[in-house]
Amino acid sequence: FMSRQMDKRAEDRELRRRIKLVKALEFELAEAVQNLGAELQGFAIRYEEMSCLLTLKADFEGRRHVSFIYSDSMMNCIISATNAAERNRLNWQTDKYHRDEA
Repeated sequence: FMSRQMDKRAEDRELRRRIKLVKALEFELAEAVQNLGAELQGFAIRYEEMSCLLTLKADFEGRRHVSFIYSDSMMNCIISATNAAERNRLNWQTDKYHRDEA
């Protein structure tokens, strides 16, 4: 009985994480970046076993910036990025590989 309760709690926790991921991808991430005064232009994910790098790309007043989020999984990267954006804790840098249009 106790084992089944623990399994049920783990399943519920995983379901909540998956719902949060879908919400983040659907609208929360873009909205959170927009609330910072930027427009999310896209993102790239580099994934290796037990390591993930998410690169956010956004325009601030017509200038492209990037922010890097590291975590142990793709799901955690996206959720972490959304949480950080909502709390204005992303570190933005000028995108040295993007040429702004004149």
